[in-house]
Amino acid sequence: MNNHSFENGSIIFSEPHAQGALLRKVLERTPYLTGVHVLSLSSYLRNAGISAMDSQTVFCETAKICASMNGEMEILGEMLKYPQTIKELADFVLELDEYGVECLKLPEDSSKECDIKKLTLKIDMIGLPGKAIRRLFDLLLSNTKNKPIYLSNSDESLITSMHYKELIIAGAMSLQFESYDSIPKLYHAVNARTEALGIAQFIANDPLPFFQQILVCLDPIANLPVLKANFDRLEIPYTILSESHVLPEADLFIKLLSFCENKSMDYWLDVLNTSIMNSSYPLVSYIEDFGIDLDPLLRPLDHVACALVDNVLWDPIHQDTYLKMEKRAEKIRKETANILDGALKISLVDWKSGVEAVYELCLGRCTMSDEGKTAMLQIKSVLEKSIPLLETLPNASDLLLFSLQGLRTKTKPATNGVVITDLDHFHLPGMKRMFVVSSSQKNFPQFEPKNGLIDDSYREKTGLPLVKEQYMHHMKRIQDLFTWTPELIFSYATGNYEGKSNELSFEIELFCQKKGVSPVRWPIIEQAGQQKKEPVLTPETLKALLFPTGTMGGSVSAIERFFECPYKYFLSTALRLRTKPAAKIETSVIGTLMHEVFEQAIDAYHKEYPTISDDEIKTLSNPYFRDLQRMYPQHFNTIATLEERLLAQLRKVFDRMAIIESESSFIPIETEYNFIRNVSIHPQIQLELTGFIDRIDMTTTQLQVIDYKSSAKKLNLKKVLTGQQLQLLTYLWIASQDFDLEAAGAYYISLKQENTSVSAGKLGLRPAKIEECGESEWGDAAWKIHRLKGWTFSDPVSLDLNGKNIDSLKKDKDGKVVVVSGPYRIDLVEQLMHELYAYFGSQLIIGDISRTCTAHACDYCDFVRLCQFRGDTLNVKTRTSVKDLKKGDTVK
Repeated sequence: MNNHSFENGSIIFSEPHAQGALLRKVLERTPYLTGVHVLSLSSYLRNAGISAMDSQTVFCETAKICASMNGEMEILGEMLKYPQTIKELADFVLELDEYGVECLKLPEDSSKECDIKKLTLKIDMIGLPGKAIRRLFDLLLSNTKNKPIYLSNSDESLITSMHYKELIIAGAMSLQFESYDSIPKLYHAVNARTEALGIAQFIANDPLPFFQQILVCLDPIANLPVLKANFDRLEIPYTILSESHVLPEADLFIKLLSFCENKSMDYWLDVLNTSIMNSSYPLVSYIEDFGIDLDPLLRPLDHVACALVDNVLWDPIHQDTYLKMEKRAEKIRKETANILDGALKISLVDWKSGVEAVYELCLGRCTMSDEGKTAMLQIKSVLEKSIPLLETLPNASDLLLFSLQGLRTKTKPATNGVVITDLDHFHLPGMKRMFVVSSSQKNFPQFEPKNGLIDDSYREKTGLPLVKEQYMHHMKRIQDLFTWTPELIFSYATGNYEGKSNELSFEIELFCQKKGVSPVRWPIIEQAGQQKKEPVLTPETLKALLFPTGTMGGSVSAIERFFECPYKYFLSTALRLRTKPAAKIETSVIGTLMHEVFEQAIDAYHKEYPTISDDEIKTLSNPYFRDLQRMYPQHFNTIATLEERLLAQLRKVFDRMAIIESESSFIPIETEYNFIRNVSIHPQIQLELTGFIDRIDMTTTQLQVIDYKSSAKKLNLKKVLTGQQLQLLTYLWIASQDFDLEAAGAYYISLKQENTSVSAGKLGLRPAKIEECGESEWGDAAWKIHRLKGWTFSDPVSLDLNGKNIDSLKKDKDGKVVVVSGPYRIDLVEQLMHELYAYFGSQLIIGDISRTCTAHACDYCDFVRLCQFRGDTLNVKTRTSVKDLKKGDTVK
């Protein structure tokens, strides 16, 4: 910057965002400043008290004029009802006023242009500030020789640039900043995330002070989130110069006014979701999950407590979860009830009084911090200007809300650290290094034509600066990118996250070619050859958590989790981390209800349960759907659809089971059989194994266990040998011992109607002909898919008289029912169970909580984000000495 001594009374005109950096640069040469004013030219001219006609007042006056002239318009009539159209007209008239263009000279070559001219002539009569501003500027010009004026002409608008030229002619001095002719650097990355990582690592590993570096983001939407994340992780201080944040007070006022107009739950949820109500999530979740109306929110919440009276559907865990939800929601309801009550009483029939009442309601909720007071004063200022002008208009609320949108954001003051900005605000003096991020063709040079009602083709006829003039001004400003700092780094991503390619900006590519610079990849520093350390725990700590007295409880499914991943077992069982039951109606409830109705039917009708009528099935299911309707009264249609699906599904399952039961000698004896079995899994650990067996069928000498599943499931030998599928065989082992009967089989029943894939026909070659599949072939294919699936351990005749209802059975050539590949041995299963549970105990005693995950262990794990397992899955084949569980000859 050229050397100047700023005397007392000097004025430095600079754009607001650059004033801090400018002063820092000035103070490097001048030890102190006395009586020097630094401000923007536009602020100086508009804040001199010469006119009360600001942009907000012009917008409201324009709205009144548009409403009054709606019927006179040939083309624009209906468009004038929209706030965006009104804003575009108001801004256009202010621009004409700013440049001194007379509305009488506007073109009239089309009906649309005639409409625009009529409107602008009318708006021009309200008393715009342009003439007064020009008089003040003329006065400033005349005083230039008497008062030192300095200009930092960099990021100014076109009109400000024109004013600067006049001031320089009149004697003002332009602050000239250093211009550099350095060799740039050009980097590329595969996407914006990698690009941000490369930039952050470059800055973190370089000694240049942070405050002397600036990032110009040409694509803020893609760049800012990843830049902030990497800067935070590497602890790099930064300031996003153009970043703004929501003013919660203005947001609350907007949402409250919208609610007072509509008085519906959706709008009240919008109020609760505002940032000023940041603790309202428990109430929002309660309302959304249980479908609560507005009226119950005016009284203490008791919906869940009432719905749980005499319920048969919800287990103790769900009941406890839902009651806690209601308790937390009630606390928030008490805090917000006065706002809801006040808002419900506000009537916007008298619009002015209603809006003022909303303001008072908002004022009572807002914080009295300096920022909160400023926000409320801004809202008050808009209301004072708008209400008198808008109260007679039919769409007054829409116009007011549109006006308030601009108050929802506020620019942060500049601080130290790396400056992150955009293409319009990069002229900060004193910077030593500039990064130009996302330098692709679509992002540079960012000169966009004006569209809409007042487009470029129309503006060319008005006397406003031509598009060419605006483009030249824009390019002159951004040309400073190439000479602003001694070190210049361009960066771009060669593709986006969807895999689409990006090309380097032509202007930047040409500049780099002239400098002999070619693009290179960002040198990302990565941790190579290192894996995240496995979690470790001392045996003493795990003992204190699980079996401090030498005895521990557990279910079979919990132990299956250990064999899938010891770390998952540790988090869920030792630390008792849980995912809370969902409070919303989910399709999974169908499986739960079918399971319950199945058991009720067997208990009531025994072996004849599949033959009961549809009405009897509905009678059994009614208590469960009654509980659903009481808990979710606003979801009647959803619950009705669930009931219809359940009844249809059960009918299909019962029809299948009627055939299966008729061809089996086994009789259902026990449902939901509760067992507790003490198992010694280590000399120091006694396991109290607990669980429920869905169903136990018996004859006089044998038994089989059946487990209901919501979808098709099979026993997998590898998973059984590795402990990942313990449940069904553990049930068989325990049931056969508890009832002292021979184990005949263990099977899954799928309660789901599986999709059946069948070929439409067969092609015969000799002779050539097509045989279409008939109904019998389709039925056979469907039956095969829906057979019982599991393992057989004894003579199968009593299990399935015809060998067609269990997937492992068939008839041999002599017509005898046999087990395909031979039956399994229950003694080997018992040996396997003892060895697997002993293996489980031996790993507990050494404190094993390793992340040794089997295949698919992470698929439905609740702790995936916490664990962040990235290693190879465990390909274990067996964890015992048992290699096979079958006996007998294979059936050919």
